[in-house]
Amino acid sequence: MSSIVTITEPTSMALTVKEAKDHLRVPGNADDVYIAGLVDTAIKNVEHRTGFKLMSQTVEMRINGFPNKKTLSLETGKVTSVTSVKYDDTDDTEQTWAATNYWEDVISKEASITHKDTVWPNTERGKPSSVRIRFVAGWTDHHDVPAHFKTAIKLLVGSWYNNREEVITGTIVTTLPVGVDAILTGNLEYMIYVL
Repeated sequence: MSSIVTITEPTSMALTVKEAKDHLRVPGNADDVYIAGLVDTAIKNVEHRTGFKLMSQTVEMRINGFPNKKTLSLETGKVTSVTSVKYDDTDDTEQTWAATNYWEDVISKEASITHKDTVWPNTERGKPSSVRIRFVAGWTDHHDVPAHFKTAIKLLVGSWYNNREEVITGTIVTTLPVGVDAILTGNLEYMIYVL
């Protein structure tokens, strides 16, 4: 089992307030703070749904021991660099595994590390989060974030901006068949429906 913990938050957003306002067709700046909050929430929603980190941030993947295979996937989409691999050895002492012991693949679609030796180091048996891999994930420039992520963020912001309460009465509400879920999952049935 693994978990991803953000160590350093991104310094910029995957979608700017201006881009959101253009999508919403909102003139002026009276709602800028409110829209910025919606954008931030929508980004976190998209990151949670997809497992991708959109803007450059330092994260730590925590797993209960090394895998039984040679390669370990980093599970966050785009990865720029691996900062460190730490583990608790069989004496429950934290060790840093030297970068010379593994290859990092941050070019492939699914970033990973692969040990160069025949086996991973031994870890404290049964200890949760006995392996901690710290790395930088996400795009460095919001212009580089893929359009489908930005479109999903805009749809969420638009829905929340136009429907400010949790419950709507007196109307028929339906989810768009080619909405956020279709964009994020890339389901071809939805794409065919559009054509």
